[in-house]
Amino acid sequence: LISSSNESARPIKIYPNPANDFVYIETEKFDFLNVTVFSIDGKQIVQTTSKMIDVSNYSKGIYIFQIKLSNQKKYSKKIIVK
Repeated sequence: LISSSNESARPIKIYPNPANDFVYIETEKFDFLNVTVFSIDGKQIVQTTSKMIDVSNYSKGIYIFQIKLSNQKKYSKKIIVK
């Protein structure tokens, strides 16, 4: 019997969540192009090609990390900064 979860099928891993210093992005299958970080109210905080995002100066709260991969798809994940 083989089982799979939606999480393991996703081509990206973003950790840790919640975070307080750095957030790391790992990709499978497709190359990482960039990440755009938005505040929960939709304001763009940063856009970078780095897979390591320093969130130590972010206010506590929820942020949306939008990752663009070489397959031209965008993936969004909520990250809590504490």
